[in-house]
Amino acid sequence: MRAFLQVARIGNFTRAAEQAHITQAGLSILIREMEKQLVCRLFDRTTRMVSLTPAGRRLLPVVERLLTDLDDVAAELGAEGDAARQTLRIAATPLVSSHLLPWVFASFREAHPQIALRLFDADLRATSRRWWRRAMPTSAWASSSGPRPASTARPWAASS
Repeated sequence: MRAFLQVARIGNFTRAAEQAHITQAGLSILIREMEKQLVCRLFDRTTRMVSLTPAGRRLLPVVERLLTDLDDVAAELGAEGDAARQTLRIAATPLVSSHLLPWVFASFREAHPQIALRLFDADLRATSRRWWRRAMPTSAWASSSGPRPASTARPWAASS
């Protein structure tokens, strides 16, 4: 559809192919395949000019609308994905989450207002394996016993 739109707007296969960063032959194949699937010609071709057929003129506003809608939805989904990646999940024992983290969270939120914080109360020793593998794939943790020594630290596996 994008190939059709490029050719329709520019009126020339060679220039449309250059702007689309594909070969003119490749662009021609895309248009021929589209015409084959729709069982109609979309362009009248001469050696110097390309113009839309009546079927192409009928299809053009539909393709423009579809591609605009598709681009809009893709942008929205991308923004939602960006927002989801802007969440920091922290697991902490109740003691840490009630005494230490309120000040840490306040300071962090002030410095990074675009990042959401999610706190999970947990007994880390009892639930660490299940927790790290499923609920907290790319997150931070805290415990009342302090940080783990580097030799026992394990990277969190991405959940599937």
